Amino acid sequence: MLHAAMAACDADPSRTVMIGDTAHDIQMAINAGVLPLGVAWGFHTVEEQLAAGARHVARSFNELTVVLDGFADMTRAA
Repeated sequence: MLHAAMAACDADPSRTVMIGDTAHDIQMAINAGVLPLGVAWGFHTVEEQLAAGARHVARSFNELTVVLDGFADMTRAA
């Protein structure tokens, strides 16, 4: 599913983020080779998402914005 969405947008995996709220979402991101980020206000716990391989789990929208801004800065610099 993520591969198809990236193909439709001509997205580069190294410049793509998958934001999810379950361990399944995190695993999908890992399988697609994109940055796996979680959010704490969804279905699975922070611990479950981290155990699945999330690089970070945001606990608020503000925190998510900061993390995404940092990722954007990194990809622009690369």
